[in-house]
Amino acid sequence: PGLLGALLTATWLGALLIPAAFWARSTGMRPAVLVVSVACVMVAGFLAVPILLHVAPAPITVWLATSALALSGAWLGGAFPSGAAVATAGGEAPVKEQEAP
Repeated sequence: PGLLGALLTATWLGALLIPAAFWARSTGMRPAVLVVSVACVMVAGFLAVPILLHVAPAPITVWLATSALALSGAWLGGAFPSGAAVATAGGEAPVKEQEAP
């Protein structure tokens, strides 16, 4: 608990969520599907599991930190799409034609 606990929680959640959201978004997953997926994982992990184990659910700060970290990974994934998402059947990335001035 306290500031150190919140910092450690945010650190390990970031280590899990940033790469997962980055990969999901860079492979072409639609943002709406990504948001629903992250929301389901958060509800299961922060609400359902604690209820089943008879412990306190995660505080709102953990929910907010998790959302921010997942969004940052998704934003990075959208900014840097992988070649797999834009490759054609022939294995080559499409070439954009430039318009004449």
